[in-house]
Amino acid sequence: SSGAYKVITRGVVLDRSDLSKKSLKGVSFQQSLCRQCNFAGSNLRGATFFDSSLDGSDFTGAVLTQANFEQAQLKGATLKDAVVDQAYVMGTLFDEVGSIENTDWTDTDLRKDQRKYLCGLESAKGTNPKTGVDTRESLMAREALCEASAWRGILAPLPVGAGRGCRAVSPHLGAGSGVVQASAHAVFPTSCASR
Repeated sequence: SSGAYKVITRGVVLDRSDLSKKSLKGVSFQQSLCRQCNFAGSNLRGATFFDSSLDGSDFTGAVLTQANFEQAQLKGATLKDAVVDQAYVMGTLFDEVGSIENTDWTDTDLRKDQRKYLCGLESAKGTNPKTGVDTRESLMAREALCEASAWRGILAPLPVGAGRGCRAVSPHLGAGSGVVQASAHAVFPTSCASR
């Protein structure tokens, strides 16, 4: 027979399992207990950990592209060197997460409070060894402001009579530069002609 298949481990107790260096693409760990599991170096692209307890688990160097962590708990979990790009994290509990050093968060849509918390961690630094992406930059990929970061971008209205738009006030762009940095990857013109 042809077609795709998906391994489902929904609601399973996998505590302290060694699942390191495995191809676990698309595997569903939904509502499972995966406390202190070793996922280091595993390919977990598209895996789902929806509503799972991942406390103390090790995801060092794991590929977590498009993984679903919605409503998961990651207390003490290590994400060092992991690729967590385009992941689903709505309702994810990052409180007391372990190291996120060298983690790539590109295009992961974090809530403002999640982003602020992660940016405030001492381990929010470094460059991902697989993608070459800076951790702090990837944490800001969807939003220009990160409360704990060094970059402080502020949009200010143009002076009266100067036309419509905003000017960028930033140490990197300079006041009145005509552009607004909206993300780590894109720069948008301030023209409001389409309004």
